[in-house]
Amino acid sequence: THNHLDHADPVTIKGIRNKDAITFIGPRTTFETFLQSGVKKNSFVRLDVGEEKEFSGIKIKGTFCIPNEEAVLDSEGFILFLDNNINLYFTGDTDYTRFLEYVADYQIDIMFTCINGKYGNMNINDSIKLVEKIKPKIVVPNHYGMFACNDADPYEFKSKAPHLNSLILNLGEPYLYRKDKGLLNNP
Repeated sequence: THNHLDHADPVTIKGIRNKDAITFIGPRTTFETFLQSGVKKNSFVRLDVGEEKEFSGIKIKGTFCIPNEEAVLDSEGFILFLDNNINLYFTGDTDYTRFLEYVADYQIDIMFTCINGKYGNMNINDSIKLVEKIKPKIVVPNHYGMFACNDADPYEFKSKAPHLNSLILNLGEPYLYRKDKGLLNNP
């Protein structure tokens, strides 16, 4: 979504095996980070806000974000259109604006939304407001638990919005979602 360390971490990228077999996607500002991390030029595909590209049956569309500093003016979110008609929306790092509500037109199944409320990101209340407008079948709060100075409680998100179908992910636990059956707890 942009080149901040918690999104495009050079150490993590350097540790990825078989980088040549992977397509790395992002806005212009992530390109140098990927190159410096051992990703070859032909393994990077630039995707800007409003653009849509397809890879192995998955369409990806860059979506609008409010950037939180000049160095990341091309920050974006993503909608993934899977070949089984499941649509995923990743807000990226953004503050709330009514303009983001246009994503509702894409009939989102699962929405991943930032909740930390610092450095230009939505807080829990603003994130809930956006989720209520987009109306995904499932919402996954994210952007917490990495930095003590930039954290939020996903269980607070869930308790403030019991009417939303919130899923708090557990590290290493698989989840399976089917359009016709929803979330299957025992994949």
